[in-house]
Amino acid sequence: ASPELVTENNAMEQTLSILSAGAPKGGVRLCLDAFEKARGVASNVTFATAPRVGDAICNGPSNADLVVAPLDAIASFKADGLTLPAAGGVLGAVAAGVVIRSGDPAPDIRDERGLVQALRAAAAVIYNSASSGAYIETMINSLGLTADLAKKTIRPANGAAVMAALLECDGAALGFAQIPAIRNHADQGVSLVGALPDALAHVTTYGVAVLNSARDIDNAPALANFM
Repeated sequence: ASPELVTENNAMEQTLSILSAGAPKGGVRLCLDAFEKARGVASNVTFATAPRVGDAICNGPSNADLVVAPLDAIASFKADGLTLPAAGGVLGAVAAGVVIRSGDPAPDIRDERGLVQALRAAAAVIYNSASSGAYIETMINSLGLTADLAKKTIRPANGAAVMAALLECDGAALGFAQIPAIRNHADQGVSLVGALPDALAHVTTYGVAVLNSARDIDNAPALANFM
């Protein structure tokens, strides 16, 4: 699979298909495993960046029964008549954080001043070209650092690619990703420094909805409500 699109299958015969943004990956997998144990209904899940999820849902074919995406995207799908109104809801929220290579000195990012100093001192600044990276780009611009950081900014496709680029850098680089994505790679040589300072904090809330093209109209709403 491409680095932006990863499908995971449960062991049983596939019944439900889920298309999900990547940040809530751990929670989505736990829900699917628990639903399979409780109901005996198997599934597969495809993880992609939020923009790719939106493109697949709006322009098709997505071949999915359920979609997990940021709430504004879920609202847009519903407004366009692409989802069933009665099933699903809010799943949870994730925050943007700062990541470094394990063993590199951890910068002090407790406030805006510390983060600015860390950005200026970093050998490279790495954040993705998806929706979470768009916020980091806006934040850097609001701090007046866009021009200063331009030559050392790296924009991979997604959170996993941010971790890979961080590990490949010469010198102590600074990366940004959603905290679950960072924790998912904690055993691969990266370390979470912490969430963004309060004044710059960014939280994305995710929801689940059933597509009106769902093939299993009994189990798809049941899974959405279970989640």
